[in-house]
Amino acid sequence: MRDTPRARKLQQLIRTLYGDIREKELPRILFLSALLCCIIGGFWLLDSLKDTVLATTVGLRYQPKAKLISVVVTLFVVSGYTTLVRRIRHKPTLFYLIGGAYTLIFIVIGGLLAHETIGMRNTTPDPRRLVGWLSYFAVESYGSLMVALFWAFTNSTYNLEGAKKAYGLMVACAQLGSIAGPTLVSVGTEAYGVPTIYFCGALCMVAMV
Repeated sequence: MRDTPRARKLQQLIRTLYGDIREKELPRILFLSALLCCIIGGFWLLDSLKDTVLATTVGLRYQPKAKLISVVVTLFVVSGYTTLVRRIRHKPTLFYLIGGAYTLIFIVIGGLLAHETIGMRNTTPDPRRLVGWLSYFAVESYGSLMVALFWAFTNSTYNLEGAKKAYGLMVACAQLGSIAGPTLVSVGTEAYGVPTIYFCGALCMVAMV
């Protein structure tokens, strides 16, 4: 970073808000902040769509049942995650593995939602339409797992002093994602349709991995 009045003001602002962060540490912190922003932004985007997808494909009256089943599904997913943690000690490998799996799942769901009969163009709800159930369970389990996995990944690379400096900025960037995701849904769904915006959520997963 060049030593200009503007750069000095920026450094002073960062130091005031988040502590004495060295210039060489900033790229790493910004990278992890962008990563968390993608995770949170993608989750809130997809979470804002999951009830709409369920109502159109399965029927809104099945929402309580979906919530109940999603708890069981998430428990199984977390149990599988615990098993992987025991077998895979290298946290980045675990992060890429699980993140890649969710990326593939959401891309497939986005493609199915664009289909004329399976997806959102068919507005006749039917509990046998599995894409609605799959979307709901995938979003619920993603929200429970990926944030915890991110912090496990990050905690393995930071000591206590480094965490004090870095985590505030990471959480601040995460809030940008929590704002951007629902905003994109409210602005873009009517213009581009649910499948297209769902794909945007899947792209957040791609960026994350």
